[in-house]
Amino acid sequence: QPALRNILLATDFSECSENALRYALGIARRNQSRLYLVNAVHSIGYLLGGGGVAAQAGMQAWRDAKRLERELIRDGSLAGIEHEFLIRDDPPSTVISQVAAEKKVDLIVIGTHGRHGLTKLLLGSCAEKVFRSASCPVLTVGAWIWRPVSAGLGPRHVLLLTDFSAASKPSSEYALSLARHSGVELIALHVIGESGETTPARVAEDRTRQFRDGFDGIKFGQITPQVQVWTGPLPQTVMQAAHRVRADLLVMTVDSGSK
Repeated sequence: QPALRNILLATDFSECSENALRYALGIARRNQSRLYLVNAVHSIGYLLGGGGVAAQAGMQAWRDAKRLERELIRDGSLAGIEHEFLIRDDPPSTVISQVAAEKKVDLIVIGTHGRHGLTKLLLGSCAEKVFRSASCPVLTVGAWIWRPVSAGLGPRHVLLLTDFSAASKPSSEYALSLARHSGVELIALHVIGESGETTPARVAEDRTRQFRDGFDGIKFGQITPQVQVWTGPLPQTVMQAAHRVRADLLVMTVDSGSK
């Protein structure tokens, strides 16, 4: 199973980034990973104010980083976690790609709302560029998360969206890597169209047998994933299933060529 040795958290140090931070801390603690907390201060956004304004923005980013580090040390969130803060001057997507390559990052964690240097990344097409071009998994965490995970525990219920094809094998491996710790429940979700001729019950039986035998060479060890087959439109059905199983984390494969 893949090891999560190095995790990159993209942060703008705002409250909107806190959910993503908690997920990154929880996963880093579970996997004994090194955590890189990365902020992009793109100076092109300060051209009208002059070079002095850009320099001040960079210094403020470092002050925010030190403040956050003190808070996390004080409440024990960073205890036992190797970490490093990195502030770079470049477009956010460029910074994330560069750091991910330099540090051999195994997982990128990004919040979906923010301000300062990451606003455009988190809300626009730049985010799509990151998770479609990244050479490692990307975890996006919404600011509307209704049940943030504890920094010491990480996700407890992992929902894996899969069609059991070879293309979905990488996401399945990472879901298993996250779920290999005791107390983490893994639910494999397969969605079929409403016009499908095969009944969900029959598909669930076939897929459960496939999981027990080992999916495409993946060995599950002591993990016994639940297999659920739902019928309906994909986006709405996935959200309904995630709510039903109280999922903390949704794992899926994104086709880099799809629109």
